[in-house]
Amino acid sequence: MASLEFFRQGDRVEEYRRAVGFSLVDADQEAFTGDQPASVTVITGRIDPERVEQAVTSDPEWKDDLERAEHNGDTYYRWGPELEVDPSRSDPVRPLGVGGRLAADDGLARFSNADAPIEEGLDVDDGDHDSLADVDDLAAAARALDDEEILTAILTDDGDQFTREQLAASGAPPEGRERVEDELSSAGDLPDWQVAAVTDAVGGDDQPRLVLVFVHDDGDGAEAHVAFLRTLLHEGRSAATGRRFNEMFTIDRLDADGTVVTAVLGKEVLGRASPIFFQREIVLAHR
Repeated sequence: MASLEFFRQGDRVEEYRRAVGFSLVDADQEAFTGDQPASVTVITGRIDPERVEQAVTSDPEWKDDLERAEHNGDTYYRWGPELEVDPSRSDPVRPLGVGGRLAADDGLARFSNADAPIEEGLDVDDGDHDSLADVDDLAAAARALDDEEILTAILTDDGDQFTREQLAASGAPPEGRERVEDELSSAGDLPDWQVAAVTDAVGGDDQPRLVLVFVHDDGDGAEAHVAFLRTLLHEGRSAATGRRFNEMFTIDRLDADGTVVTAVLGKEVLGRASPIFFQREIVLAHR
């Protein structure tokens, strides 16, 4: 199944409600982790197990594939073999044509295309498995995002994906690789963050914003990161496009609160979060 993050448009709401009993408008928070196709999306909000049961048992496209799987006394829904892609059955809820898995409880639901992420989540609920919320740095990033009233964000604790070498390899050849070296050398020492988050948001003026959050081991590292970002955003250029960041973004806020750095950017920010993360833009640079 697909993350609800990808279906914010109103014409998807009823499709989700018909298929699984709720949609993004019923969600208060969404978390997405892991690599496709075996990732998992966790939704909290107005999730009613009875509505879910009614939807999945009456969905004309998938009800004949429906099974109820048991795991340590808990039940979840399963449609067909895990990770089996069938493009002929692609739809907005299942863009890969994978039946998927769904676990629903009062106020919480989990989607995945595989059994293990669902079962690990059920173990978390039962207290038999640690949650990502038990990781201090991830929890600190989540609190900072919550302070900005963020519904959903991309988070990572894998700084090795954003080192100088990785960023250079992802730059558009050959100019992009050269720009990475030039811009990072000019901005100063690379930050050593523990967790990074990036998301699209809407400001109090109803205008789009780009929000970046970084968690460090100590306050000195966070303050140094603020200085790095300020230099990069004022004087640097995008490795992907070569455009100057100060032409693309305005800095609405850039500060450190203890070990947490928050940057709120405006101007040309609509839909920027995913490209910045997946194309490894240098604003996410890591030592």
